[in-house]
Amino acid sequence: MPTNKEIIDAIDSKKKMNPSDRKRCEGLLSLFDKTDTDGSGSLSVGECEAMFGNKATGKAYFESLDLDQKDGISKKEFLEVIVFHDDETKYKQMFNKCDKDDDNKLTLEEMKEFLGKLNGSQETTDSVQRLVMDHFDANKDGTLDFEEFKTFMKMSVSGKAGQKRN
Repeated sequence: MPTNKEIIDAIDSKKKMNPSDRKRCEGLLSLFDKTDTDGSGSLSVGECEAMFGNKATGKAYFESLDLDQKDGISKKEFLEVIVFHDDETKYKQMFNKCDKDDDNKLTLEEMKEFLGKLNGSQETTDSVQRLVMDHFDANKDGTLDFEEFKTFMKMSVSGKAGQKRN
């Protein structure tokens, strides 16, 4: 397993980091190491949930951070997404994973699948799905476009998803 310095150096060779980025990477890898409670060198869904302190947020971020979708977030993925991708990019990656038919809209069925992954429960998914669509489908076309999805994600992360949008 590569050392933290080797991981940072490998990313630096591609991204040409400044000293503050390197320092930020060192701090994030320290957090990663503390969060990796089983010492596997990758973060599981459960470890990600613990890191974010919220099950839904942890699962959502796990989905967006696990770039290779191999059931774990490597240190390299962790750094590349957190340090070098903004929230817009993360939300777009999540949206694209949910948009199974690539029509740039999330249907009720696609949202049901996404929310099922977040909640881990089919039973609550139906009511939560309807609530999400009612609150965040601004143009009332029965789907969520990327901007509507992004609003939902931002409000979910901030804990304000149950509040009516303006």
